[in-house]
Amino acid sequence: KYCISPDYVYCENSVSIEVAELKYDFGMYGILAEGKGIFEVAEILANTKCKVKIAGKVGSLPEDQAMLSKLQTLCEHAHNIELENGYLSDEKFDSYIRSTKYIILNYNDSYALRSSGIILDSIYRNTPVIVRNRKYAEFVHAENIGLVYDNFADVDIDLLLDPKTRFQYVNNIKKFLDNQDKRRKNLIYFILGR
Repeated sequence: KYCISPDYVYCENSVSIEVAELKYDFGMYGILAEGKGIFEVAEILANTKCKVKIAGKVGSLPEDQAMLSKLQTLCEHAHNIELENGYLSDEKFDSYIRSTKYIILNYNDSYALRSSGIILDSIYRNTPVIVRNRKYAEFVHAENIGLVYDNFADVDIDLLLDPKTRFQYVNNIKKFLDNQDKRRKNLIYFILGR
């Protein structure tokens, strides 16, 4: 007998599904590192009609520090981007994800072989993701729980801001979470020998 157990199938303190006020159209949260392509996205979204939040602690590499300097300069002149450099508590991280319409993950080639926990952190908070086409994003496309793209400059921002688009992604997230709950129960039954 065997049981397939995907990542994030069970959390002892399961994440509640609270409805939060959506303050931001797009967000990028966590470690602010050069390899995450944050500056490139911010450049495209700067001074648009989109409200953007970028928050997290800058990485320790020299290229991360250089990226932060460019990002700070860009954000000082962009009326629509809030930048917060510093450690995010679990509560703040949770609050930012819940109050954002979409989480953007524009990871560069240096991150291509890594997975990202924030994808599932977002999904479990009913927040769709917009993610660069990488191996770890295949399930996002397969489950239609967010947008997978090759080049962020080609993303149709107006389509994403259409409430019907987000509504569809959120509905698909709910289906995905229902399936995850079934898998969790199957795992528990398997372990208990039922």
